[in-house]
Amino acid sequence: MIEGGDGAKRLAAADLRVPLLVIHGTADPIFPIAHGEALANAVSDAKLERIEGGGHELHRNDWPQITSGSLRMPEPGDKKGRVKNTRPAAFAE
Repeated sequence: MIEGGDGAKRLAAADLRVPLLVIHGTADPIFPIAHGEALANAVSDAKLERIEGGGHELHRNDWPQITSGSLRMPEPGDKKGRVKNTRPAAFAE
């Protein structure tokens, strides 16, 4: 739930209409993986990237998996999971 002060609109995760990459460690002792799964299931264009054995913090060793996951995000509203082939200049060969 997202809240603001002074009568601001309250939003639920299901109200999001953008692609969402949920990055979650499978061994997170604070928020179990079920939390990441629930968030990914609540948002229509979400993808869950599980960091196997990962805890609550992201580590440098996880970066290749995380960046790879973000580059595989589907186009907004594309239920077939087609991915736009856009590689940031930093990843150009």
